[in-house]
Amino acid sequence: MELKKVNTKQLIKDLGFPEGTEFLGYSIHLEKSDEYLYDYKITPEGTPMTWAKTPEIAKCFKSFKKIEKIRSKIKPEAIIMWLFDTGTHIYATQPENYS
Repeated sequence: MELKKVNTKQLIKDLGFPEGTEFLGYSIHLEKSDEYLYDYKITPEGTPMTWAKTPEIAKCFKSFKKIEKIRSKIKPEAIIMWLFDTGTHIYATQPENYS
């Protein structure tokens, strides 16, 4: 499924998150190792990357277009996740039917 930017306020309602939930941004996730991009630097010599085991410290991108471009450059096999803060937990999800 190809993802695109969605109405995050509606998505929060659709997912059943509590009132006051904040959309933090998009993150890059490696499904096999269950890791989230923490940091990266694109250089002529290569692209060193650091990965985190939890979405709480994942690098967040506000622009969907930017994260698509970054993902295609550094890890095309990765998936894009939405990060939400409910006040007590950080949730990472890739909602179905939001393409």
